Amino acid sequence: MGQRFLPYLIWLLISSLYWVFCVADNRLHPDNRIFVNQTITSSGGIFALGFFSPGNSTENRYIGIWYNSIPEKTVVWVANREAPLVDASGVLTVMADGNIALIDGKGVLLWSSNLTGIPVNTSAVLLDSGNFVLRDSEENVLWESFNQPSDTYLPTMDISLNINTGKSIDLTAWKDPQDPSPGNFSFGLDRKSLLQLVVKEGSKILWRSQPWRARQAFVVGNFNTSDTLILSFSFTEKVLSLYTLDTSGRLNFSFLNPRGNSWSLMSSFPSNACDIYKPCGAFSFCKLEGSAHSCRCLEGFEPTNMKEWEVRNFSRGCLRKVPLRLNKKDEFLRYETMKLPDDFSIWWNRTAEQCMTGCLDDGQCTAYAIANFTGGDRIGSRCLVWSGELIDLVKAPNSGEDLYVRVASAQLAPTVAVVATLLMGASFFLLFRKRKSRKGK
Repeated sequence: MGQRFLPYLIWLLISSLYWVFCVADNRLHPDNRIFVNQTITSSGGIFALGFFSPGNSTENRYIGIWYNSIPEKTVVWVANREAPLVDASGVLTVMADGNIALIDGKGVLLWSSNLTGIPVNTSAVLLDSGNFVLRDSEENVLWESFNQPSDTYLPTMDISLNINTGKSIDLTAWKDPQDPSPGNFSFGLDRKSLLQLVVKEGSKILWRSQPWRARQAFVVGNFNTSDTLILSFSFTEKVLSLYTLDTSGRLNFSFLNPRGNSWSLMSSFPSNACDIYKPCGAFSFCKLEGSAHSCRCLEGFEPTNMKEWEVRNFSRGCLRKVPLRLNKKDEFLRYETMKLPDDFSIWWNRTAEQCMTGCLDDGQCTAYAIANFTGGDRIGSRCLVWSGELIDLVKAPNSGEDLYVRVASAQLAPTVAVVATLLMGASFFLLFRKRKSRKGK
C-alpha cells in the first residue's frame, strides 16, 4: 500500500514545486491554478492578480487586479463582480477549452472569459499595464480585461463605442464600497452626441465633457461607415495615475504621490454647480460666481419667465427677442470660451468658412463651432452644428471654445445704427472744431 502511494506523493511534491514557480511568474498556464491565498504579479511587479475581499467583508471573495507595491490596496479590475466566491476552496485556472475560468469548491463555474472556437493551448498573462490577457501559442490576444473594465480607467485603456452594434466599453461604479457588483452609475461615450463623454445614473446624464477636439479622439476607418469610435485619455507617464468612477457617481482623477506612496486627488467631475448637467435652461449659460452660480441669457434673448428668473429658477431658459429668418441674411454672434452645447451633429474636415456657410444654408442650424485636431500625426478638423435649442451651455474660461450663435440681422441693426451715429457725431464734432479753429485764425 505504501509503495503504491509513493509515486502519488512524488507527483504531488513535483506539482507543488512547479506551482510555486508559476505563482512567481506573470503567466497562468493551462491546468495551473490560483488558490485563495495565492497571486501572480506582472513582470515589472507593478500589478498583482488574485483573490480579495472588499472593504470590511470577509465572506465574499473576488478575483481582482490591484497595484502590487502600494500599501493601500487599490483594486482596478474585478472579474466576478456579480458572482462572488463564498467559500475558500475556489480556484482561477485556464480550462481545457482555452478559457480563463473561476470555479468554486463544488465545481460550479462562477465566471469565465466565455469564448468559443478558440485554441486549447492558451495561457493568461498579467501585463505591467494592468491588463490581463488571454493569448494563443503565437501570442495573439484572444481576450483582455481592458475590454471589460470595472470602475477604473488605466493608461493605455480605450473608451469605445461600436456605432453599428451599440456595444461599448464603459466604466461602471461599484454598488457600494463593500460590493463591487455593477452600480447604477456609468461613464463612457455618449451614444447620442458622439465625441463627448458622459457620467450617467441609469439613463439620466449627470455630467458631460467638452466635445473632444484633441488627437486622442480618433475613428477606426471612415466615420460615416466605420464600426468603432475610440477615445483615449492623456496620462503623464512619469507618475502612476487613474480615473475612478466612485459609488456616488463622481469621476475622480488621481495620481500616486511618490513621497507618501499614496493617492492624491487631482480633479473630480462634476466639481461645481455649473458641472451638473443642464444647470440652466435653453439659450442661457451658467457662470460661476464664487462657490455659487448664476444663469444668463445669450445676447438677443430674454428670460422665458422673468418672475421665475428673479427667484433663481432658471430651468425654462430664455427666448429670442427677434425671430430668426433662417435665410442667408441671418448673422452670427461669437461667444468665447464656452463649454459647447449638447445635442450636436458632426461635419468632418471643413474650413471655418465652410462650417459657417454650411450652417447658414441649413434651415435648421442655430449655431456652429469649428476646431482643428491638434498634436501628433492627427490632422483635420471637426465642425459641430446645432439645430433648435442650445442646452447645457457653460462659460469655461480655461477650457472652452468659440461658439457662433445664429441671430437675425435685425437684431444687430440697432447696434450697427448706434455705432454709425456715434461715428457720424464724432466726425461732425471734429469738423466743427476744425472750422472754428480756422475762424479763430
